[in-house]
Amino acid sequence: IICMLEDISSAATASTASTNSTVVISTAAKSSSVRNRLIHDLCRYLPEHLLEPIVTVLLSMLERGLITDVILLAFLVPQRRFLKLNQAVKIRKSIFRQIGLNCPNLIKLDLSGCLQVSNSVIRSILQGCPALEDVVLNNCYKVTDAAFDFSESPFQTLVGCLSLESISLQGCPQITGEIISTLNKNFKRLKYLNLSQCKNVKSPKIQHIFDHNQLQSLNLAFIDDISDEAFLLLPEPHAFSQQQLQALCHHSDSPLQKINLGKSRITDVSIVRMSHMARRLVEIRLQWCNGITDAGIHALVQNCRRLRLIDLKSCSITDESLASIALLSEELQSLDLSWCLGLSDEGVKKLLVQPDHSSSSSRRRINRRSRSGGSYRNSSGRRINGSKLSFRNDESYSSDESGEFPYERCLEHLSIVWCSQVTDDCIASLQGIPTLRSIEVAGSGLSPQGLENLRESGIEVLL
Repeated sequence: IICMLEDISSAATASTASTNSTVVISTAAKSSSVRNRLIHDLCRYLPEHLLEPIVTVLLSMLERGLITDVILLAFLVPQRRFLKLNQAVKIRKSIFRQIGLNCPNLIKLDLSGCLQVSNSVIRSILQGCPALEDVVLNNCYKVTDAAFDFSESPFQTLVGCLSLESISLQGCPQITGEIISTLNKNFKRLKYLNLSQCKNVKSPKIQHIFDHNQLQSLNLAFIDDISDEAFLLLPEPHAFSQQQLQALCHHSDSPLQKINLGKSRITDVSIVRMSHMARRLVEIRLQWCNGITDAGIHALVQNCRRLRLIDLKSCSITDESLASIALLSEELQSLDLSWCLGLSDEGVKKLLVQPDHSSSSSRRRINRRSRSGGSYRNSSGRRINGSKLSFRNDESYSSDESGEFPYERCLEHLSIVWCSQVTDDCIASLQGIPTLRSIEVAGSGLSPQGLENLRESGIEVLL
């Protein structure tokens, strides 16, 4: 099919360069017409894994004016489940409307960068796709809150809203905070929401997103108006006794697992409130949040013990934050400390402190048995000189003559980009983290010899 499309493209290109263009165009048109009919018939039965490369070729030809968007109708059939038409600015809205009519079994749709997509297009798709689970509408400038409002479609229900689990509206300038009430009311299965770069989303409306009882991932990065006001409806921990707070958190425990608040104006106040109500967090991104300090990080890791990724890029933290992370985040796998200028060697050394198990139900240990002359690799591929490391989910550790000792750290990736106070003095500490696989060090105080020592110990150094 791709060869046929390339033949059509070549014939059309040749026709524009020919002196006898009338004859060539006529011949090419007849040939193209036959091929188009054949492509149309074949594409109706294409398996999903062949769809994307074919559509890519078609969109490229459409951009050059070699075909019309009518041929895309061949792909809009009832068995189609996945459709990706991002950046397809040449497709007419009438073709987009056919998606809802012809693809009732559609599960995932990507229309990112389609500037012509409007509210009427989105509503027609939601009306006809009752199995829709994932919609990506990034940078669709004409889409507004009304596209998802049931009151705007009085004669036909937006059935797609009832099944949607993931929606991305990144960079949609007409989306405002009014959409939150619509999502809470009608999108009962929603688990992932991306409103990053939606400049008209304001803090007062964001408060209510935490009322959604299914939402697991929330992206509010690069929204200038997001501040502590967005978290005002969450209870203030200091207003309750410890027993009351535990009961309240247990009753209203949020299912939220991932949140991105990058480049917002929040402070430690928001982190304290959120950490008490979202104890299931496994990933939090606070990059470029200048209002976050050591106090906020301590509250975060104290209440959210399942964190696996923490991004603190360019936050105003010191070595005290690393001490809290090392003590309380035993499941942490990735830690980004880039541009945290207040960190030093002492903070990095604290990453070797053993975690506190007071609220942990499981323990892991490493069995280190010395062997003379030789080196071994742990399960992550790290070479450990003179010893062998192996993880085991096991019972509590007790010291004996077997050489076993507890090591609970799971850290695999560390970024200290432009942490200028981090020098070669912490090399031994970094080598002492057996699970560490990679480290980003551009602009740090580590010398070439120090970097070479890290490579020799099996750590991948990223510059």
